This record gives sequence, C-alpha cells and structure tokens, in this order.
Amino acid sequence: MNRLIKALWFTTLLAVSAFLLFVYAGFREDQLIFINNTFEGLDRETFFFLALTLITVSNFTFYILSWRLRKQDNKMTEFIKGWLMGMAAALNFFLIVVLSFLQIFNGGENFNYQSIGYLIFVSLGAVIISVLSLPVFLVKEKISS
Repeated sequence: MNRLIKALWFTTLLAVSAFLLFVYAGFREDQLIFINNTFEGLDRETFFFLALTLITVSNFTFYILSWRLRKQDNKMTEFIKGWLMGMAAALNFFLIVVLSFLQIFNGGENFNYQSIGYLIFVSLGAVIISVLSLPVFLVKEKISS
C-alpha cells in the first residue's frame, strides 16, 4: 500500500511542478499577481520562486521524515510513512487547485468562480482529512493496546 501512496505522491509532485511552469508561462512579464483587490501584487518571478520554494520545502520535509522511518518495520511506522506521503499528495493537490485559481483570477477574463469553488473545498477537505487521520489512528492504537 505504501508503494501505491508513494506513486500517488510522486505523480502529484510532477503534476504540481508542471502546473507551476504552466501558470508561470501564462502570466505576462509586466503582470502583477494579485491575491486580493487591495494587495499591490507580486511580479511573476517572485511568485514563481516563492511557489517553487513552498513546493520544494514541503515535499522535501515529508519525504525526509518518511525516509527516516525506513529501517523501522512495524505496523505503526508503516502507517506513518504512508500518512506522510499521503499528506504530501493531498497538499500537492491543494496547491494545484490554488495555482489554477490564481491563474483564473489574474487572467482578466470574465469567469464564473462558483464553478471552481467546490474544488477548493474538496482539496482543502483532503488536506484536513489527511491531518486528522493520524491522531485518529494513534488513538485507536492506544486504545487497542
């Protein structure tokens, strides 16, 4: 099961990296990326490198934490390794949705934002479920032992 989760994580890592390049290429050179209407904005290079840093640091952290558990071989460490990779995959999916929303918001076209709204909640829900699954598993293990 952990190999499947690690494959899912790697796929989402490639997808978020490719989508970041796609979003970066879609912004004009003189365009500022707006987060909301009152913020002056970021230029596209600053946005690219901030997003790349966020993606790299978060995925590196989850991978290293999982890698540190490789020599321990019991049920709890196997679950934690899978949880770390699953959390990274959920975070990557959330970042893909956020990047797509920023691209649409900064595109200047008239777009019905309600049609993408459910994706934001689904991806945020995946992150929240991932975060809550570890304490639930640990409490269940504590009760059963």
